[in-house]
Amino acid sequence: PVITKQLIIYIDVQGFEIEEAAYQDPAEQKKYEHNKREAFEWFLSVIASVVVKYNEHGISIGFATNGLAYNGKKMPGFGPRANLTLFLDQLAKITQRAGEPSMAELDRLLGIGQVHTPIYIFSHHVTKDHYLWYRQNKDKLPELCFYYTAESEYSKMPALKARSINVFL
Repeated sequence: PVITKQLIIYIDVQGFEIEEAAYQDPAEQKKYEHNKREAFEWFLSVIASVVVKYNEHGISIGFATNGLAYNGKKMPGFGPRANLTLFLDQLAKITQRAGEPSMAELDRLLGIGQVHTPIYIFSHHVTKDHYLWYRQNKDKLPELCFYYTAESEYSKMPALKARSINVFL
C-alpha cells in the first residue's frame, strides 16, 4: 500500500497550562503544579517516542505548536524533514505556556499553502475550537488525526479521527 513519507506533528499545549491561582492553599497549589508538569512531560515523551518510531520507518516529520519556548518566544515551526534532531530540539524547548490560540499556527500554514501532508494534532483534550477548525478545513487536508490525553465530548464526534494518546503505548 501507498504510505505517506511525511507527517506534521502539531502540539497544542493549552490544556496543560498552569493556572497561577488555581488553589488558595499553597500546598494544594504546589501539588496541582507538580501534577500538571508531570502530565506535560509524559505527554512530550509519548510524542518523542512516536516521532522516533515514525522516523525509523523513513517518515519525515514537521513541527508546529502554539506553545512558547522556555525563553518566552514563539516556537518556529518547520516542514517535514528527515533529520530528527531539529524536532527533538524543539520538543526540549517547549513549555506548557500557549502563545496564541490553539489553531492559529495551522491557519498560517494553510494560508500559505504549506499543508500537503497528514497532520497529527496532539493535545490535552479535543476542544470545540479543534472541532470547528476541523469542520472548516477538512476538505483542504489530506489527513488529520487528533490524539488526546483526556476524553471530551468533542473527541467522541463521529466525523473526527480522534484517539487517546494511549494507542501508541
